[in-house]
Amino acid sequence: MKNNLVIGITGGIGAGKSTVMNILKTEYQAFILETDKAGHVVMNPGGLAYQDIITNFGRDVLNDDETVNRKILADIVFNQPDKLALLNSIIHPNVKKYIICQIDEITKNHKSPLIFIESALLLNDNYDKMCDSIWYIYSDIETRFERVNRTRNMSRERFDEIVSNQLSDEILRKRCNVIIDNDKSIENTKEQIDFALKNLAKED
Repeated sequence: MKNNLVIGITGGIGAGKSTVMNILKTEYQAFILETDKAGHVVMNPGGLAYQDIITNFGRDVLNDDETVNRKILADIVFNQPDKLALLNSIIHPNVKKYIICQIDEITKNHKSPLIFIESALLLNDNYDKMCDSIWYIYSDIETRFERVNRTRNMSRERFDEIVSNQLSDEILRKRCNVIIDNDKSIENTKEQIDFALKNLAKED
């Protein structure tokens, strides 16, 4: 029997992944590994991607304190697909290495931990291969826009642009084991999470 349970969480922008993660942390003491945050960690001085970024993009991308200036780096790769591909080829594999190390560390120090990997690119970057189950957090497209417009003041144009670069609802439904409908009440979402975890426990 496995000594941990690793579950992937994915979903489009504004679907409410943060809400689900908060429930998992507070009510199930789950460990949450977010690839966006891991991306920042690997770019820090001494991080897995730090030296490769300097080698490929030069020291001009550094702040005075030697940290990577993400704004400068973003400006360099903006509208330059080859530069963006280069940056992604540095960041993504190192994020995965970092996530794997974190899973090993958590498993070593905790008995039968419940671990979630959250990423909008979970399936694109093949994280599903290291997961026991994949959860798709679903919300209606208009609900999603209302959320990001309210919380991030995001324009419809920018929202649609991001959505167009993410996997479609149809693909996510086909490739994920569990669908959490996050359109209703928080209590309803909690019930779905509890049901999904109980089913996983039975399978194990």
